[in-house]
This record gives sequence, structure tokens and C-alpha cells, in this order.
Amino acid sequence: LKTDGRLAIVHRPARLSDLLAAMRAFHIEPARLRFVQARSTSPPRMVLAAGGEESKATLNVFPTLVLYGEDGGYTDEIDRIYFG
Repeated sequence: LKTDGRLAIVHRPARLSDLLAAMRAFHIEPARLRFVQARSTSPPRMVLAAGGEESKATLNVFPTLVLYGEDGGYTDEIDRIYFG
């Protein structure tokens, strides 16, 4: 990354420790994490990670993003992301 550059990546939760180690190995400090689940009862399928070069930021873990509600439709948050 260039100076003050940022990285955002989608990865598998099972490989989170490898992802964080690789980020640090390349001097990218993890700053934000968010897990993504299809439904509230299912395990996370993805993790969203972001960081910056040599950042002094602390790691913030955001609430899990759930894609589908109990009715099978998108959750309100996904509606806002997709459709504004």
C-alpha cells in the first residue's frame, strides 16, 4: 500500500488468524472486522476486514451483518445497503 493507504478484504472466518497475521506481516494494521451470516441462526460465512498501512488505530469489531430475516427477505440493514 502507498503511505496512508487502506485495504479492504472479504475472507473466510476459518482463516481469520492467517488473514490478520498476513496483514501485520505486510505492515497493514487491522482496524475493522465484521462477520457476515446468511441468517441469524447460521454460522458466519464471511468476514469483512479493513486496515491501513502503519495505522495506529485500535481494532473495532462491528456487530454481525445478517443478510436474511426470518421471513426469508433481506434484513432492514441489507435493504439500506442495496437500495438506499
